[in-house]
Amino acid sequence: MENSFIRLADIEDYPAYYRLSKENYLFHQGLKPDHFKKEYSFTKEKMEKMLLDPSMILVVYVQQTILGYASIEIKEKKSGKCYYIHEIGVDEKHRNNNIGSQLYNYIRQAAIEDHAISIELSVFKENSQAISFYKKQGMENTKLIMEERLEE
Repeated sequence: MENSFIRLADIEDYPAYYRLSKENYLFHQGLKPDHFKKEYSFTKEKMEKMLLDPSMILVVYVQQTILGYASIEIKEKKSGKCYYIHEIGVDEKHRNNNIGSQLYNYIRQAAIEDHAISIELSVFKENSQAISFYKKQGMENTKLIMEERLEE
């Protein structure tokens, strides 16, 4: 998308980050309602804490409006650094405009420059749109996580 730029988030980005992350949360809640609480609760304090952790929150600005974000954690593995993507979210009205690809490519470049050995993430098998997106970015399935849900 033209006239876009990516930067590290700061606490002033909280309202836009909240809106986009809630949109993403509700989408995932629809896919896996048993994995998500009914109420979305992300506070400014939690964002402040995330900004202090060894993780990154990136935001994509297009014409002075935040239209996407990514939440990344840099993990140290025995074999080297791994950039773990917790979330990539794009405003639903602006999907398919390469905003997600721009974020992923930014993360990839940062990982390369940081001499990381991999980029990893988890995705629900029901999220075919995300699976397709990540495969287009060059990712491949390397693990299978199995689960048995237990009733309380």
